[in-house]
Amino acid sequence: MVREKFRDNALSRRFELFRNGSLAGYVSYTMRAGALRLHRTVITENFESMGIEGILTRNVILVAHKRRLAAIPYCPVVQGFLRENPQYRQLMHVS
Repeated sequence: MVREKFRDNALSRRFELFRNGSLAGYVSYTMRAGALRLHRTVITENFESMGIEGILTRNVILVAHKRRLAAIPYCPVVQGFLRENPQYRQLMHVS
């Protein structure tokens, strides 16, 4: 059984995904004037090729939407996710 935990580590300015207690990956960000700038996605070596990018990105987008933040995807991984999953674009609140 796989246990996943997603959290906003505001101190490190990154959204993190843990799988079975181990850091699987994160998306680094900066926040300014209600805009969440998504800079970089990092997947740890043990979790590469497991689809972590999609799970992580989906969670980040949902949190940004819930907090009513304008999410700006500078990260190529997030941009690719939005191309492949256009249904999430409407949740971005990008002005």
